[in-house]
Amino acid sequence: MSALLIALLACSGADKTGGEDSGASADTADSGDTGDSGGTTDTADTADTADSSPTGGACELDGPQALFTGTDGASLDLTEIFLAAAPDAPIEVGLYDPGLLTICPGEWHIYIRVESDVVIRGAGAASTTLDAGRASAVIRTKGDYQLDVQGLTLRGGLSQHGGGLYATNGASLRVTDCVIEDNTVDLDGHGGGICVSERSEAALVGVTFRGNSASEGGGLAVMDSAASLVDVVFEDNAVEGSYFPGYGGGLFTEGSTVAINGATFRGNHAASDGGGMAVWYGSTVSLQDSAFTGNTASDGAGLHVLFGEVTASGLELMGNTAEGRGGGAQIRYGALTLSASELSDNAAGGGGGLALEEASLALSAVEVTGNRADEGGGLYLGAYSVASGVDCELSSNTPDDLFHSVHGAQTPGASFTCDSKGCR
Repeated sequence: MSALLIALLACSGADKTGGEDSGASADTADSGDTGDSGGTTDTADTADTADSSPTGGACELDGPQALFTGTDGASLDLTEIFLAAAPDAPIEVGLYDPGLLTICPGEWHIYIRVESDVVIRGAGAASTTLDAGRASAVIRTKGDYQLDVQGLTLRGGLSQHGGGLYATNGASLRVTDCVIEDNTVDLDGHGGGICVSERSEAALVGVTFRGNSASEGGGLAVMDSAASLVDVVFEDNAVEGSYFPGYGGGLFTEGSTVAINGATFRGNHAASDGGGMAVWYGSTVSLQDSAFTGNTASDGAGLHVLFGEVTASGLELMGNTAEGRGGGAQIRYGALTLSASELSDNAAGGGGGLALEEASLALSAVEVTGNRADEGGGLYLGAYSVASGVDCELSSNTPDDLFHSVHGAQTPGASFTCDSKGCR
């Protein structure tokens, strides 16, 4: 257990500078997350590490409240450290041996650095909270480590990237049944809730992102990496920066491969593009059985695609509002393939349902009804864009179902094709 380091960093209010860490032994924040490092193409689930039950009566009334159990079976009681932490004096715990950290119910003012293969297990997100008190990211790992986080609420993180959780430089991350709330990043950072970057992999299952903020990716940012999301909620996250105006209120991805199944994007906001989600340069996203409701942005209130590709089915885009174009979705210099989905009650200046700018759109069994805009209530088709639809319904949109920026408003039937020559 000699390689397990417990760093006691009591941070006073004056020491909280908003960087990656304010303690003397903390790592310097990485600034190269958006570099052209090349993204991974597949997402693999992180293998469980040391997931045997701890010994020593953890979480019993008179037992350890925080217990680290190494893969060699040795254990270390961290209760004294956890109890010593306070809201105005959070403490850092550094884990450098592989093993399992069990944390019992309570609100603990702890933040954790991980430099080994580690499982961090709480008693459930409703019971166990880690609050970093704005001293650092709540949990962070850098390098080729496997990190598995289960049954926790991560709150009060502040970092350059990944306020709640930061995994970078080839990390393998799995987060299950957690709440990531009220975390932020300073300056123009990525991933207020979680940032996954630099050839890392992430699998998120049953995770809720709530009330986080950043410049890009208020809830989650996936940068030059790969991620899979199952049953994930993005609620009331926001993006607004000083240099970057704010992209991807719920989720932002760039240069990455992301698979999403069963996500809810609700009430997120972007000062610029992608209130619910922004898919940027070189990203490929598959999106299944998900809902975008009540999101707001300048453009692309529900979904914004810029030089990326999205294949989706079973979507509901309802009640999203954009000041500019794309109440439901805006596609710019990218592609959207959408099937078995519904867009209704969205609003925008142009393209209440959908807006295309030098982009391609393929619809199959999609209903675009009851959306509103100044032009293109259902679909706004910009120059050099191509749209096709089979078994679709474009109806009851205000003031028109489709507006072609070159040829004017037209109303295609259930099967249609639109290009630079018009719609037919």
